[in-house]
Amino acid sequence: TVLLYISKTKNSSFMTNASPKRIMIFGLAGSGKSTFALKLSDLLHLPLFHLDRFFFVEAWKERDYKEFLNIQKVI
Repeated sequence: TVLLYISKTKNSSFMTNASPKRIMIFGLAGSGKSTFALKLSDLLHLPLFHLDRFFFVEAWKERDYKEFLNIQKVI
């Protein structure tokens, strides 16, 4: 199962024709999140960010959580 979260602009309604600005995909390991995200990114012409690349630093150590949240705000 993959869960999809679509975020538009602050003032837009979900029912308008405004294009999504961010889409967050949730799911268990091996559920196809990366494959789905790649296809969706290509289809909607949106950038793709794998958050694991920002959450973990060298040797799979977790980054400081506040720093991780700040990175998400930037991207």
